[in-house]
Amino acid sequence: MNKERIEQHIRVLLIDEQQDEFSLISDFAKVIVHPHIELSRCNDFSQAAQFIQQYAYDLYIINSYPDAQLALNLIKEAEENNHEQPFIVLIERNNEDVGGEAIAAGAMDYLVKSELNPEKLGRCIRYAVSRYKALQMLKANERKYRSVFKSSTDAIFLIDESFQFKDLNYATEELLESSREVLMNRGMMQFIEEEKKEELIKGLKSKKAIIKMPIELVSAKGTKRECLFSASLEDDDEGLYFQIIIHDITEMKKAERIILRQEKRSALDRMLEVLAHEVRNPLNNINLSVEQLSTDSLEPENKVFIDIITRNSNRIDSLITQLLNASRPTQIIEKKVALQDVIAETMAIANDRITLKKIQYLANLPKENVWIKADGEKLKIALLNIFINAIEAMGEGVGKLSVSLKRKDKEVELDIADNGCGICKDRLEHIFDPYFTGKRKGMGLGLSTTLNILQSHNANVDVESNLGEGTQFKITFPEYQP
Repeated sequence: MNKERIEQHIRVLLIDEQQDEFSLISDFAKVIVHPHIELSRCNDFSQAAQFIQQYAYDLYIINSYPDAQLALNLIKEAEENNHEQPFIVLIERNNEDVGGEAIAAGAMDYLVKSELNPEKLGRCIRYAVSRYKALQMLKANERKYRSVFKSSTDAIFLIDESFQFKDLNYATEELLESSREVLMNRGMMQFIEEEKKEELIKGLKSKKAIIKMPIELVSAKGTKRECLFSASLEDDDEGLYFQIIIHDITEMKKAERIILRQEKRSALDRMLEVLAHEVRNPLNNINLSVEQLSTDSLEPENKVFIDIITRNSNRIDSLITQLLNASRPTQIIEKKVALQDVIAETMAIANDRITLKKIQYLANLPKENVWIKADGEKLKIALLNIFINAIEAMGEGVGKLSVSLKRKDKEVELDIADNGCGICKDRLEHIFDPYFTGKRKGMGLGLSTTLNILQSHNANVDVESNLGEGTQFKITFPEYQP
C-alpha cells in the first residue's frame, strides 16, 4: 500500500451480495473530498477472497446482511492467511454484536447502516486506513526487533518478578545447554553461581538497571561460563518483567589469561636471566677463592667450613641451573603420536601411587586413536606432574581421578580432574610460577616445567578449582593434520 497515494486516493471494494448499499455508499463517496474514493463492488465472496489475496484494493467494506457469518469468515480467513488489509463491516442497528465480533476477527471498524452519512463514512475510512498504517508500522518494528532478538549471539531473555523464564532466544538455549521447553519451566537463578546469586537477587529486587555485572553461569550440563549480566525492568499489559542480556566472555577471558601468563612468563624469564648472571658472578669468585686455599695447611676445624662453603656453592649453582631450565623453551622432537598411548604410559608410571592411596581411576578415551604432533617423552613428564599433584591432593580411599579425551573443532581437549582439596582462587593464579608450591617439601618447579613443555607443543592450559571440591586441568592440543 503506497502511503502517498493512500493519503490522496483510496480504492475501496464493497462486498455486497444483494447490491443494497452500493448506490448509497457510492453517492456518499462522491461527496467525500479527502481522500478521493474509487468505489467498486463485488457480489461474490469467493471472488472477493481472491481480490484480498491479490491485495487488489486498499480497503474493503463488507455488508454483513443477510449472512453475517459469511462476512466474519472472510475477515478471519484473511487474518489466518496473513493477508493484512483494512476491513469495515456494515451492520444492522439491532445487530451490534456482529460489529464486536468483526472487530475481534480483525476488522478495523464497523458502521450502522441506518446512521450512515458522508461525514461518518469519510471519518471511518480515514480512521481505518490510519489505524492500519499504524499497525503495519508497529508490526514492522516488532519483526525487526524480533529478528534482532532471535539472531543475537548474546543470550537475551525475559523473566518475571519471580525470576522464571517468560521468553528466550536460541543463544540462551546454547549458553545454558538446555531446550526452550525445559527452560520455560525453570528459574534463571538455578544457573547462577552461589557467590553472585545473593548480590544479583538484591540488584533485581531494587528494580534498578544492572549494567554488565560479572557473573559465572553453570549450564544444565555443568559447564561454567564467565559472563557479563545486564538487566532492565520493563512493563506491559501482563505486568512487570525483566529484560536480560548475557554476554559470554569465557573465551575472551581465557585468551586474556593466556596472554597475561605469557607476558608474566617472559618478564619472569628476563628477571631470572639477570638474577642468574648476577648471582653466578660472585659465586664463581667464591669457588675460585676456595680452590686457592690449601686444604693441607688448614686446621681440621677450618676444613669443615670449606666443605660447607663448597657444598652450598654447588647447591646454589644447581638451583640456578634448574631455574633456568624450567624457564627456557623446551627443545622437543615432534612426531605423530597417539595421545591415548601417552596417557596410558604416563598412568603406568603413576600406577603405584594410585594403588597405594586406593584411588579410583576413571578413563573416558575414544577407541579410535587421537593423533597429535608431540615429543612423547617430554609430554609424559608434563602429564605425570599433573597426575602426581592430583594424587597427592586426594584423600586415601576416597580419591577419584578422571581423564577424558575428545575432539573439538580440529583440536583435541584433554581433561584431567580430581576430587581433592582444591586450590583457592588467589593461589590458582600462581601455580605455574617457578618455586611457587603448596607442598612442604616441594620445590615448585613441577607445574612450571609442565607449562613450559605444553606451550612448546602449542597447547593451551586452563585450570578450574574449588576448595574442598577438586581441580580440573583442560589442555587443548592442535589435532594432527596429515
